[in-house]
Amino acid sequence: MAMPLWIREKVFQRSILKRELTTLLPGVDWESKFSFTEHHQSHAASAFYPSPFEEAAVLTIDGVGEWTTTSIAIGKRQEA
Repeated sequence: MAMPLWIREKVFQRSILKRELTTLLPGVDWESKFSFTEHHQSHAASAFYPSPFEEAAVLTIDGVGEWTTTSIAIGKRQEA
């Protein structure tokens, strides 16, 4: 049931964003400003980076993702 919505809104998301932003602010190289990550990588980063931990296992589980609904990652802070 989710596939028609996924195809309509997710597959073409990058080109839709670029088209709409170009309409608002022409002359900007929008392609170079986009950085798309995987669904669960975004969840993991938003949980790990604001945490107080220097290193942590990060488990993400939800009902929708690009290709997976569960993932595990290792978060490690890098020295500046």
